[in-house]
Amino acid sequence: MRVTGGFNDFDFGYRLAPGEHLTTPRYYAGFTNGGFGEASRLFRRLQIEEILPDRAARHVRPVLYNSWEATLFAVDEPGQKALAEKVARLGVERFVMDDGWFGARDHDRAGLGDWTVNPKMFPNGLKPLIDNVESLGMDFGLWVEPEMVNPDSDLYRKRPAWALHFPGRPRSEGRNQLILNLARPDVQEYVFGVLDRLLSEHDIRFFKWDMNRHFSEPRWPAVAPEEHKKVWVEYVRSVYALMDRLKAAHPGVEIESCSGGGGRVDLGMLERVEEIWTSDNTEAFDRLRIQEGSSLAYAPKVMMAWVTDVPNMNGRVTPLRYRSLTAMQGSLGIGGNLNHWSDADNKLAAEMVAYYSASRRASRRGACTGCSRPAKTTRRSTSTWRATGGRSSSSPAGIRSTTCTPCRPSGCAASSRKPSTRLPHRAARRPPGRQAADPLRGGPDGARPHAGSSRRLRRDLGVARAYRIAE
Repeated sequence: MRVTGGFNDFDFGYRLAPGEHLTTPRYYAGFTNGGFGEASRLFRRLQIEEILPDRAARHVRPVLYNSWEATLFAVDEPGQKALAEKVARLGVERFVMDDGWFGARDHDRAGLGDWTVNPKMFPNGLKPLIDNVESLGMDFGLWVEPEMVNPDSDLYRKRPAWALHFPGRPRSEGRNQLILNLARPDVQEYVFGVLDRLLSEHDIRFFKWDMNRHFSEPRWPAVAPEEHKKVWVEYVRSVYALMDRLKAAHPGVEIESCSGGGGRVDLGMLERVEEIWTSDNTEAFDRLRIQEGSSLAYAPKVMMAWVTDVPNMNGRVTPLRYRSLTAMQGSLGIGGNLNHWSDADNKLAAEMVAYYSASRRASRRGACTGCSRPAKTTRRSTSTWRATGGRSSSSPAGIRSTTCTPCRPSGCAASSRKPSTRLPHRAARRPPGRQAADPLRGGPDGARPHAGSSRRLRRDLGVARAYRIAE
């Protein structure tokens, strides 16, 4: 066996002068004779009890809505207010305005780095929108990508040396953007200043902190050539320091780490962020395996999972019920364009949010034991998972906490059982005053027909419907 830790040795170099020292990243190791399943549970428990920012006062994640799919860059105050009205009726607790609110950000080729509110889109600033969102019973979040800069921006025109680059070489753009060199103290102060000002002037409770491109030209021309490779270490330390400073200055603000879909998920980052963006692929059937893999290593409460519109990335069309059940395996978010949803869609979504909200405490804090794992090459797989150690306050039939471990508990016949196309059901204890129909049983939900046969649809639904939480 060989175990490695510490800094990534790719292009690594860090020269130390006499008397200087370098602290390596923390290294976590453990042992159990309980197999992979027990190791997985111990690792998730470590995160919840020792790593995550809310470890001292653990709480459930709010149900979130993100505006990106509804508006793209066509962001303005009337449109966001109208969207917030629709969102609030679903029982959503956090409204997040995505890209397009700042600078000359009419498209993805301009504006990054200019973190001031676009006066054309928001002539009265963000306060009227935030006040409206809060009056609807939700808190407000905002998308930012503070580590990036567009060449077509006021910041880059004024400070081109702030971008990572090799002297005398062309600068490679990715997604029409360059990376700011956060190893530079002046860049750190600029980024902290703009984010601190946003939080100081507005009641913003959440940043979706994006980082949308790979590194290139990782050099630091302002220092001696033998010091250039320090940028790898100092950049990451600066990102951590920025988040630490913001949280110290604004207690209670929460951050999602979003890096190209599934990137930058490590325990160093999880000490500072409440949730992570699991993958840019939000297609429900694909997400079953994506989320299963994520939950083997990471606590399900940090795994953001959205209900988005169909067809999605691969052209597959699945019903809204199926997409909702899949998203409930992590921390539930909605990212679909509500302007195009039918009354039946909205009714079902509100019922699904109510079921999720009533059961999430048990499903996010219980100890998960997996009976079987989804097959890699067939749609006929089903999996049943059980969360113990928590108490559910409603019927979560069809809702699971996570796909966790490949263990085979005594008496579990899941691996030999034929796939189920029926949904297990248990009577619901509904929240007081709410007489919602059970969204997990049959009936139309407004989705278009599945791209395949009805038989395949039943098999696909069986995958998500087999997940449940036992009290």
